[in-house]
Amino acid sequence: MKKHLIATLAIAAFGSLAHAEDVVFRIGYQKGGLLTALKSLNWLDAAQKQGIKYEWYLFPAGPQLLEALRAGAIDFGTTGDTPTIFALAAGTPLRYVAITKTEDPRGSAIVVDKNSPIKSLKDLKGKKIALQRGSSAHYLTQLALAEVGLDLNDIEIINLPPAEARGALESGTVDAWTIWDPFYAIVQAGGNVRVLRDSKGLTDGVGYFSTVDRVLKDTGKNQALSYLLAELKRTADWTNKNTDKVVDLWYEELGIPKDILKVVNRRSGDTKVTTFPLSQLKYLQKQSDTFFKLGIIPNKVNFTNELIGKVPFTKNVKVAQK
Repeated sequence: MKKHLIATLAIAAFGSLAHAEDVVFRIGYQKGGLLTALKSLNWLDAAQKQGIKYEWYLFPAGPQLLEALRAGAIDFGTTGDTPTIFALAAGTPLRYVAITKTEDPRGSAIVVDKNSPIKSLKDLKGKKIALQRGSSAHYLTQLALAEVGLDLNDIEIINLPPAEARGALESGTVDAWTIWDPFYAIVQAGGNVRVLRDSKGLTDGVGYFSTVDRVLKDTGKNQALSYLLAELKRTADWTNKNTDKVVDLWYEELGIPKDILKVVNRRSGDTKVTTFPLSQLKYLQKQSDTFFKLGIIPNKVNFTNELIGKVPFTKNVKVAQK
């Protein structure tokens, strides 16, 4: 009986220790940007002393990243505005927790082959444009077309991820391509494209850090998120002061030539990370209403305060005792 009691206590003790293991927090990221810099800096490694282990997952674009978030494959990610709208319209319990802000966004564009007969945005009517459906490129295309009295229903969208879209443009399968950095800088460096319209003066330069309800309701993951956001803010401050070093970090992670990465970095400008502002809901609502009116998303999304996940930016967390 005594031996049985000792064994029972040992099992209970082992179970307690198991619960004290690292909280695993899975980060979705795309090529370039703050998350790539943070990953290369290895600053999150120190969080293991506080019981947090971070894992990294690379995605080609925002829609794929947010689908993984919806499926529970990751806990957090950064995208442009449009992917979050499509995710919410599809029923994802997404919550905004922070934003990045650049003052002069020029890192996206609509490009055509340098020998294309297309000379202006008006010439896109009836043409095939490659873009990742539900990405920031989707709304940029709409905004650009609206400048000349057209909309997305006046073109044929060919839904392709960046790598495939480039091949389609080069082969002549599509007439134009809407894309973002670093892919934009890469194809531009090749000298075979002409820019019809970049994002300057069209988009607001805001990127979105998002999670879902289950993460916010999980104490351990919520604290891991607080720690991550604090480090992202620190990363933004560091990158603004160390532009040359940022290019080196991106190069180590991505292998893209440094001359191209310098263009990306110059176009991105200084970046700030802040908590999600209420005023941003109006911008998202306008964009969402446009997509709904055009019949591109199936459901109307109401951008209320409930979509904001209030998470403090702090590294002062104690997830588990080590």
